[in-house]
Amino acid sequence: MTEKYEQLSKLLSKKVINWVEAEAIIESFGNHINDKYNDSPYDEGTILSELYMDSHSYERGEILVKLTRLFLKYGYDVHANNDFNGAICLHNLCWASYDKYVLHTAELLLNAGANTHIKIDDDDEDGILNSISWKLGYWNTGEYDSANMFEAHYQMIQAEQ
Repeated sequence: MTEKYEQLSKLLSKKVINWVEAEAIIESFGNHINDKYNDSPYDEGTILSELYMDSHSYERGEILVKLTRLFLKYGYDVHANNDFNGAICLHNLCWASYDKYVLHTAELLLNAGANTHIKIDDDDEDGILNSISWKLGYWNTGEYDSANMFEAHYQMIQAEQ
């Protein structure tokens, strides 16, 4: 699985992405699309959540929307691994991109039923809201567009809860 992950990550880092090839790799994960990804810093990280964290998505958030749609199309289940699949994606999304596509990607995950109450680590009191509020505080120091986006993300999660 690591080899396929690296192929997909390399493909997504290109300036022009061959989405037909990306879709073929995602489809090839088959029943393993929801498996934990061994190289994740979190015990429960997945292929999708780790792809969110790859540096190629910074300021290219449209990649996250397309990627999430394809993963969901091929069986990515936000409820897998005791609902952690959706929660870890929402968490990593806070750090993945700083453009409007964060909201579109979050909406896809929430519409698929991602659980926002899951605690990612021991410091979480309110599940994913802690990650978003920390990120919001970080961006309130001058990046107003990003701060507004994270405020919208926070409100979206809070409304779902």
